[in-house]
Amino acid sequence: MATVIQVCSDVLCQFYKSQRKAVKNSNPQGFRLQRGRSHRLYSTRLWPVASIADIDSDSRPTWYYDSAAQKISFSAADGGDASLNTYCTPGGSSGVLGGASATDISIQGIESWYGDTGFNFNNCGSYEAVDCLAFGARDNGIAGDMSTGVEIRCESAANGNDGSNAHHQTTTLEDTTRNAVFLKIDAWCHDNYDDGDSLHERCQGTYLGGLFEYNGNRGIATAFGAHVTVRSAYSRKNGQNSRGVGITGEGFGVIGVTDGGEGGNGTQMECYDCISESDNYGFAAHSFGNIVRAFNCKTIDALIAAYSASEGDVYLQDCRDSGSATVKLEALGGTITVNNGVAVAW
Repeated sequence: MATVIQVCSDVLCQFYKSQRKAVKNSNPQGFRLQRGRSHRLYSTRLWPVASIADIDSDSRPTWYYDSAAQKISFSAADGGDASLNTYCTPGGSSGVLGGASATDISIQGIESWYGDTGFNFNNCGSYEAVDCLAFGARDNGIAGDMSTGVEIRCESAANGNDGSNAHHQTTTLEDTTRNAVFLKIDAWCHDNYDDGDSLHERCQGTYLGGLFEYNGNRGIATAFGAHVTVRSAYSRKNGQNSRGVGITGEGFGVIGVTDGGEGGNGTQMECYDCISESDNYGFAAHSFGNIVRAFNCKTIDALIAAYSASEGDVYLQDCRDSGSATVKLEALGGTITVNNGVAVAW
């Protein structure tokens, strides 16, 4: 037990001196966007519990803060002596702080560790981030509310909300002609508390490639009136970490009813040549007005359903499945339409 001067977050991270000791990649062959690393994370998240007794009974690495005594107790992720490791709490400054609509920001090769938000581009005119890392932020790794941006080969990992997140909210219908537009190329979004990447109200997004894995909820979430195209992205093992609550776990998921006051007309995701492996749901439309269109996409070993429509609609063109618990799941009036083409004769 150690005395703590201040705990500013509900996240405590155990920081390893080796920097490559935290969580191993589950696939020894690896994926190209894992950059040849043997481990996905530089440090291990410790989960808050309600008492010291819970530390002993919980299978996860955990911590408990006694505010009256100003003392914190925690376990080591490897089960060893917790006092031999270094610990930190995310919070404080962001790697970039936007806020000016006349400002255009471009960054390359910048790393932000354990900040409040990794890179805060909210309310900028535009931004570009190339080969950047947002790791262990208390909130989002990359935030782009009311902005427009390009993200190229960025990694967002172990952040307290989403890996990358943007909203474009308005109640002034005259403002609906301007939307937040995003281009995301070869992102690696993993081990975030909620979604790997999520765009919301009237955002328009294009994803080219990308690996979205081990996030607490979804790989890519398109929500509440966003409209996106996804090409050749890979989503895997989302919705299965130690978060434990509020999880649906879609690999490619459209969620949330559009706010009519913003003038939006539904929420749409179009996927081309995308793969979902071992997500809870592969491709899903889970609210009224949601539409997923998947062309030549694949699902592998979905834990609940490969293709799911609950209130929303899913359209499949030449899609396939291997080993999923359920291939098609329709609920609450949702529909799945399948159109498999035949080979064109020479």
